[in-house]
Amino acid sequence: DDARPPGRGSDLDEFAGRRKVFLGVGVTEMDRVSIMREPRGLAVRLTQRVCSDAPPLNGVLSGRCYYQNLPSIVVSHVLDPQPGEVVADLCSAPGGKTTHIAALMGGRGLVVACDNSKKRAAEVAFTVRQQGAGHCILPLFMDSTKSPLDADATEAHSPEDARKLLLRMVDEVRQSREETDDESPPRPFTLKGLPRQSFDRILLDGPCSALGRRPRLEHACTMKELQNYCSMQRGLLWSAVQLLRPGGTLVYSTCTVNPLENEGMVSYALNKYPELQLVAAEPRFGDEGLAGFGLDDEQRRMVQRFNPASLDTIGFFLAKFVKRAQI
Repeated sequence: DDARPPGRGSDLDEFAGRRKVFLGVGVTEMDRVSIMREPRGLAVRLTQRVCSDAPPLNGVLSGRCYYQNLPSIVVSHVLDPQPGEVVADLCSAPGGKTTHIAALMGGRGLVVACDNSKKRAAEVAFTVRQQGAGHCILPLFMDSTKSPLDADATEAHSPEDARKLLLRMVDEVRQSREETDDESPPRPFTLKGLPRQSFDRILLDGPCSALGRRPRLEHACTMKELQNYCSMQRGLLWSAVQLLRPGGTLVYSTCTVNPLENEGMVSYALNKYPELQLVAAEPRFGDEGLAGFGLDDEQRRMVQRFNPASLDTIGFFLAKFVKRAQI
């Protein structure tokens, strides 16, 4: 064993601005909170060093892989997109789930990736180009809460008509853009809206309080702010129900542990939209949902809650619906 003996702790200030990674096997000498809080000390006692000065992993195999948390990977598998389908990711930035969905479809079909921020939509466009998925993903700068087009205005009165209209709109907006050099910054597209009942599957990974993200030492958030997130999520749910065809699949997810945005929002959706049926979210990696927020025991077993206290992941929640009938 040529590993060096464990050394003394180092001051974090000494490594400011230096991208340095130590790769090896070790034993933690501090708890998680202390590691993130203390400016100096021995956090990990390295027992076996594999590489004395490993390069950072950012940018490794760029365009060939994309790093995600486990729950984010599970979401796309729960959505279960199929080749040839039309899928919407209503809050898509930065594009990891979007490109994963396209990969699961084998690059065959259409994924419409929306974001209401021009900057974040440009991030999606960059990720799409980096992953070489531009042929099947349309990055859109669009507010999903305002995206459903009026059915009478579009004259698309059936899911089949709506699908044809959407594909025609996508073809037209792509053809209208001049071919640009790959070295130029990628830009999202714009559309006036999206035809109702035109999507086979929809992922709604919407804005949330992000109370499940880690590491984080403090999160300043008031009850009023939490309620505002719930209001935004209700607006996005309305759009998702309008855009989804009968028989289509909707997956709702958040990166928060707040039950009002999770189990509470599922309960709201089931009461507000009787055409939505809650189904088992599989494959299953998370725990069941919490009691006391509107779901019965069977429904709690259908959703997945990723609790950092029991699972070594970020806090996360997801639920899966099927739309049973037209609105």
